[in-house]
Order: sequence, then structure tokens, then C-alpha cells
Amino acid sequence: MARIATFLLTLLIALTPLTGCTSESEDVIALPEYNLLDHTNSTVEKEDYLGAPYVILFSAQWCGTPCHNNMHNLNTSVPGIEVVVVSTEYDYAPQGVSMVEWIDIVNEFDDDGDDIGQTLEYTFTRVIEGDDFAEQMDVFAPGTVIFVNSVGEEIQRHEGSFGPAGDEDTLALIQEYWNQIVE
Repeated sequence: MARIATFLLTLLIALTPLTGCTSESEDVIALPEYNLLDHTNSTVEKEDYLGAPYVILFSAQWCGTPCHNNMHNLNTSVPGIEVVVVSTEYDYAPQGVSMVEWIDIVNEFDDDGDDIGQTLEYTFTRVIEGDDFAEQMDVFAPGTVIFVNSVGEEIQRHEGSFGPAGDEDTLALIQEYWNQIVE
């Protein structure tokens, strides 16, 4: 009996270094179920987006250039990209900016100087108090972008601004992240 135990222990020790060889090196994180409210106070849920890759961009009505750059860079890099913009604010109109006004502000952002004429066909939402999706995702600041595959798993996360609007390196990075979720 002691020989069998010694053999099994030796085998276990010998195979331990191989434990990571059979799976992806990066952890895949399944998104929790979420309920958000859009600008009409309709519910937006995780199930609404299953079956196709998409991006979740955490923002806020008061977040200006960095968040607006992220939104427009996503659209420039991957035209027609599905994006759910999530305000980290519970209120419909924090600091006096309603969700409808926020959508207009974001769409007008690229209208100065070299207007590229983008109208973002994104779903703009906000978190629901007591069911805080941002907190569940460990997002505590606007500007966090999460790339989600077609089965609802987080594949890539970027915190903060990607970079200036239209910057070639920025657009290439976004395309690289997008390619990881469509593979």
C-alpha cells in the first residue's frame, strides 16, 4: 500500500507543471446577468446581446473628451460595431445633463474642425441603483472598455482613454482587441 501511495504522489508531483498546458493562458470571465436602463427607461439585458460580439463602454454624462474619443475611435476602427455605453450614474440627468442630451453631445463631439460626420448608433444606458453592473464588473471609473465575445464572456479590458481621436496606433489597438473577440 505504501508503494502505491508513493507512486501516486510521485506521479502527481511529476505532472503538476503540466496543469496549465491544456487551457488558455488568460482567464475568460463570464459577464454577470445585468439590467440597465436606456434613455427611454426601457430595460437592456445581457441576453439582448448574446450571439454576437460587442463592446461595453463605461462612461458618464459628465465625462468629456476621453470618453468621447473612446466612443468615436471604436466606431472609426470597426464601423458598425455594437457598443453598449453604460453611464456609471444612477440618475437620468446627473449634473443636469439628461441621457438624450448626452447622446446629442457625444454625436456632436466630432463636429468641430475636421468633422468626420459620425452618428453613433450605440445603445446608451445607465446602471440601476441596487443592481450596479459597473460595481459587479469592478469598474470604478468612466473610460473602461470591455470587449465581449458572442457567448457573453469578457475577453479584453482597456481602462482609460485609448488615445486621441483618429490616431492610427489607437485604431490599430482597438482592431486588435476586436479581432480577439470575433475569432
